[in-house]
Amino acid sequence: MRRARLRLRLETDAAADLAEDLPLGLWAPGLEASDLLEPVVEALRRRGDLAAAWAVLEPWLERPGAPPVLLAHAVDVARARGEGDLLSRAAARRAAVAAALRKRPSLQHGAWQRGDVGAIDGEPFFDIPRDADYHRFRLEVATHVSRPVDSLLSFGRYLLASDPPAPATFLARAHSFGWNPQERSAVVRAGLAEARAADPASPVPLAALATHFASARYRLGPGEAEWGERHEVSDRAADRALAAAARAPTRPGPLLLAAFALMDAGDLAEAEEHLERAEAAHEERDEVAAFLRARLAALRGDAAGAAAHLARLRRDPQTHQSLYRFKTDPAFDSVRGAREFALPPGWLLD
Repeated sequence: MRRARLRLRLETDAAADLAEDLPLGLWAPGLEASDLLEPVVEALRRRGDLAAAWAVLEPWLERPGAPPVLLAHAVDVARARGEGDLLSRAAARRAAVAAALRKRPSLQHGAWQRGDVGAIDGEPFFDIPRDADYHRFRLEVATHVSRPVDSLLSFGRYLLASDPPAPATFLARAHSFGWNPQERSAVVRAGLAEARAADPASPVPLAALATHFASARYRLGPGEAEWGERHEVSDRAADRALAAAARAPTRPGPLLLAAFALMDAGDLAEAEEHLERAEAAHEERDEVAAFLRARLAALRGDAAGAAAHLARLRRDPQTHQSLYRFKTDPAFDSVRGAREFALPPGWLLD
């Protein structure tokens, strides 16, 4: 929504006035910098206001994780202005990012081997764009070294990417059946509360807390009364997921998380509404949305519909530990074993 409003303003506001507002939008919750700023820079360039375009782009020459698309604009704008020193700066940073991307596999391998989350935030990764792959790798390393707060916050940032989340990454967090050690929940919640206090407008801590509650729901057992009943944990997950989605209304990731949590909370109509919004936000085929469609149909007792949506997924060769967890997901209890719940050849429930 923020991006749409900016596009509208580009048609009506003077470039100078718009440029004054840009610092407020550089870190707009739920929007990547390139998504927000690229149309602004393009409009300023069309108007011939190269000074204003450069003012928007120049800070990214010094910031970590600069998006390549913005650096490409910086090179073009500096060249159009005919200023050699600016062109040299922009071209050098663009080359550094390109070199870092070529080294990305080796950098990630080293960080994984060392279990070094700090390195991912520091100098070795300075020129790696803070894109979905960056946040996904960061959450995997944090999980690997048992830093659940870091991992959950990285997952929250990963959800804000413009593309839907990968099924394995999404379900291993929200649908993990034991990813979050319950005995550490107090530490996790305290850490996420600090993150929320530091940036109250951000959807990230809310999405992280929703994920913590969503996966905790599947681990509750006798003697864990401090968590409350299972449905109460589901309600908490849904509430936080809805708040996160409200802060990032054009991102499929938070909308899919909200749909998942709402299903567990029993709010199927609202879950379907958020699922439809997630599908509208990304028109290409989305595996997570297809799985959630199957889950929704199963919760409504529609065995044939659930099987039809599952048939849209790619075959899962990991039949012994399927990431979709058909055999143990309570959402499929009402249809599992039904004649109409006929999975495609190659799919197994074990």
